[in-house]
Amino acid sequence: MDTRFKNKDLEKQFLEAQKLQYPELFDDVETVETDELLDTVGIRIKDRLPNIFYIKTLPFDFIVEEKTDSIQTDISFKPLALEGQTEDRRTLFATLVKCNIQTTDAVADISNQLGITVDSIGYAGLKDKYAITSQLISLRAVSFENLQKVKSQYFFLKDAYYGNGVIRNGELVANRFNIRLRSKNHLLREEEDILQSRTLKIEKNGFFNFYYLQRFSTPRYTNFHWGYLILCGRYEEAIRLMITEKSDTEPRYFDYIRTRLSEVYGNWDEMLDILEPFHSIFQSEKKVISFLKNNPENYIGALKNISEQTKLWIYAVPSWLFNLKLSEYLENGGITPKKLPLILSTSISDWLPYQLSLKENGIFPLPYKNLKPFSFIQLKTREVDVRSYAKIINSHITKKEIRIQFLLEKGQYATTFLSQICVLAKPTTAYMESCEYDLQSFSKVELESLNFFSEVLGQE
Repeated sequence: MDTRFKNKDLEKQFLEAQKLQYPELFDDVETVETDELLDTVGIRIKDRLPNIFYIKTLPFDFIVEEKTDSIQTDISFKPLALEGQTEDRRTLFATLVKCNIQTTDAVADISNQLGITVDSIGYAGLKDKYAITSQLISLRAVSFENLQKVKSQYFFLKDAYYGNGVIRNGELVANRFNIRLRSKNHLLREEEDILQSRTLKIEKNGFFNFYYLQRFSTPRYTNFHWGYLILCGRYEEAIRLMITEKSDTEPRYFDYIRTRLSEVYGNWDEMLDILEPFHSIFQSEKKVISFLKNNPENYIGALKNISEQTKLWIYAVPSWLFNLKLSEYLENGGITPKKLPLILSTSISDWLPYQLSLKENGIFPLPYKNLKPFSFIQLKTREVDVRSYAKIINSHITKKEIRIQFLLEKGQYATTFLSQICVLAKPTTAYMESCEYDLQSFSKVELESLNFFSEVLGQE
């Protein structure tokens, strides 16, 4: 077994033991994406029906199938076979279908089984973990014969062929979604009609292209706080907040861990001891603390040591400001522009739509000198569509479910679209375990895929 999976199993065992010792810290609570929660990241959506619909109750409730320039992938199960012939065998392409595993973890497992570097495997984007997803991957200098040896209960490979080039991040065209949203309560007939009408209206007029919650780091949704502090040059404060900041949306047990870290902050050895049992959770915190242990007060170096995370935090700041500005347009009933620039630009004209918010937060003019140590941050003009459009393939609303299939172009969030139809929520474990698959609602190919993943469905 890959070391990564062994460590995750050890972490899971540790958490199960902690749950027995501290049951009061492991409350089984649902997270409802209320107006108040969305407001913390600048999103204000008007006139949402109060009905709560649960998303990703079961992995087959959320199916994502990637579309590239030439291929629409799907989740249908097929034995791995080589299609077509070509003399150029430098790159092997295949469709990766996965369940209950991150794209990065699946790619790491494949690279480990093949004995190649992770960088040898290309993919266009990350796909949801708690879902069934399909996407095209490229593998450099890998033979089909060796690829046939790759096995996992969490994913399968199919539709292999040789070709030119590699797949790079961002090269996907669109994603096809097949979503089931579940409600505990029966809808009134007029509510069904309103939801159906709203869906059709959004298809015609588009939905507001807010940066949704996952942009702000699940489950705390506070990474823009840390990015703001970096922008202000308050590097040590950003690190301290990243490690110790608590949130109402994070499980209480992790609040407890962050409290312990806060109490011994600066004692790097003791902090690492607290985090030692965690192999996937608190990864960034452990990297930062380990760096500071050997390089005291080198806070810029610590942030560069987790460059991918630091980049996400800094880029979350313009996303938050974009949300605030879009909400302002909607609240004032004004006409929205077609596009809005983002502030990570050297052009002052790109800052002007946000001038009031920037002044209120003490960062106008923008102090970009504080970003100079981070060469991975690119300052350039970026314009973002204010509205996005979903192509709805099929939709069906019943008394306790919304089933909807739709196509979104790259860079668009399915949850942003769905949140403007109804109030979304993440269900409790108890509710998830009480739900069952309605096998009659699946197609033959979906049933074959469901059967392949039967061992991992429902696992955390």
